[in-house]
Amino acid sequence: MIEDKENHFYFYQTSWYYKLDRSITYKLDKKKRENWKLAGITLVTAIITGWALDSILILGIMLASGLLFGFFAEEEEGL
Repeated sequence: MIEDKENHFYFYQTSWYYKLDRSITYKLDKKKRENWKLAGITLVTAIITGWALDSILILGIMLASGLLFGFFAEEEEGL
């Protein structure tokens, strides 16, 4: 990423080109920002999916620990 004088950020892709005289030329190509919307949707989907899976895992652990506690706890007689 390169910053210019107006504090705008641009992403550059480097390319190597072979000339007819067999010398190598190095060129910077400014990448287009066409897929920012898709990248944003993908990021939001990943965050929501991770949160949901984490919630399911936590609820599963709570359920398992509750069942284990129920099996191994001694029942109290009438108070």
